[in-house]
Amino acid sequence: MRLSYKAPLRSKDKFRVLSGVSRVTGARAVMDEVILKSVTNGDGEEKDMVIAKCQVTMVVLDGDYKATRLPAAIKDVFTTLMQEASASSGGHSEHYMC
Repeated sequence: MRLSYKAPLRSKDKFRVLSGVSRVTGARAVMDEVILKSVTNGDGEEKDMVIAKCQVTMVVLDGDYKATRLPAAIKDVFTTLMQEASASSGGHSEHYMC
């Protein structure tokens, strides 16, 4: 996992978490997450400020804790998520807003 903090969140801040599958191979799936805070600029316009970025690489381990290929069903799910998010919103899907 790679995590990069850009700015803090404070109590009662409004924020969104965007998440998407960016790469799927035979042995791993990579997900990217971005936390965005809603801020108002000097003109009264609301904009998104990046609070944090995260990239998570997922692998499957066998009984000996060695990386093994993704099962076909899991690979298919991640591939479908990647294709759907890429087609609808530039690679990320919005998970929730607080």
